[in-house]
Amino acid sequence: MKADLKRILWKARRNILEGFWKVTGGQKRRSFSDSYVFTPQTIFPSHRRMCLPKGDARSQLVRFTDFVQLHAACRLLERNANKPIVIDVGAFQGAYAVILGKICQRNGGRLIALEPDSKNYSELVQNVKLNYLNDTVACEQLAVSDHPGNVEIDHHFSQSHIRVSNDISTEAGVECETLESVIDRHKIDRVDLLIIDVEGAELPVLKGIPWGSLEIRRIFCELHPYNWKYFGYDRETLQTFLNKHNFRCFDMYFVEHKEFIESRYIGPTLLLKTGQDHV
Repeated sequence: MKADLKRILWKARRNILEGFWKVTGGQKRRSFSDSYVFTPQTIFPSHRRMCLPKGDARSQLVRFTDFVQLHAACRLLERNANKPIVIDVGAFQGAYAVILGKICQRNGGRLIALEPDSKNYSELVQNVKLNYLNDTVACEQLAVSDHPGNVEIDHHFSQSHIRVSNDISTEAGVECETLESVIDRHKIDRVDLLIIDVEGAELPVLKGIPWGSLEIRRIFCELHPYNWKYFGYDRETLQTFLNKHNFRCFDMYFVEHKEFIESRYIGPTLLLKTGQDHV
């Protein structure tokens, strides 16, 4: 009944707009920095809640790439439904952990959500609890790097990160571990999906993985080149690491990054092993 009403309202709204466009000379749209005119009947490639950007193709990069990444992650887990194992590094307040956690729960899997920021961690725990995922999603207030220690966190809401101006091994604060340590503690022998969103500390996280003894089937890694220098590495260092481990890097616009030329935000990427099949 509710769906029927929404369909009727949508059609009524569409009829009103088409009448307006006929009077005014066509359906006028603006996207990707240009203006267009279409016939009143043309269905413009948009969604009511996900409209195309009015600026250039990168003007709403975070919004669109996050949307694509979440869809891809859900599809991946649904296709690999046999007890999937997910690790979410930089889980923020738990949107991914809850959505992917539900899929893991249905299929007998597990999700480990790691978030160092205390405020975000509190929201993460509550969201997991509200969705009855406590037995599926393990939450830890924990930072991740290439060696253990204690760190302080710079609190910037969704951009919170390890405080990079101090020595990671000596500063008091939140506990920091390698992914190898996390994996050992949870007795994991494979990871179906690894998600990394750590505001520039991507390489230290990747370096802390036991590459020789663990199978990681897919890695979604958000890249923040403008912050890499604060964590002691540059584009050449990251590229050397990816080449060493036979990774190709594709962003959510299907662009392969063979070298990282610019310092601006790249966003979510898929790290795909050479010769590995598609998502």
